[in-house]
Amino acid sequence: MTFAVPAPKSVTDPDARFEFTMPGSKKKWAVPLLKYLPIEIAEKVVVAKQVRDWMPLFGPPEEPLALAIRGLTTDQVSELVKAWGEASGITVGESAASSNS
Repeated sequence: MTFAVPAPKSVTDPDARFEFTMPGSKKKWAVPLLKYLPIEIAEKVVVAKQVRDWMPLFGPPEEPLALAIRGLTTDQVSELVKAWGEASGITVGESAASSNS
């Protein structure tokens, strides 16, 4: 019998997502918790040292979320990523993979 890889938890489980709002807007944005990011993005973020290194977290540059994030200040993005990490159970500087060990 062939194993079927299940859909990502971030798609099937609303508790696997991090929700936030931006200043001056009531719109709610939602992204997967860090441990549910696609491997391609997680690999880039694990080595992130500067705020610009976190930008792949928010999707391609032309996507609405990435465009909205680019309007924030560096300290706002840092706080957002910190809160996202805390919600994900991952501290800054810790990879998603190491949080599961």
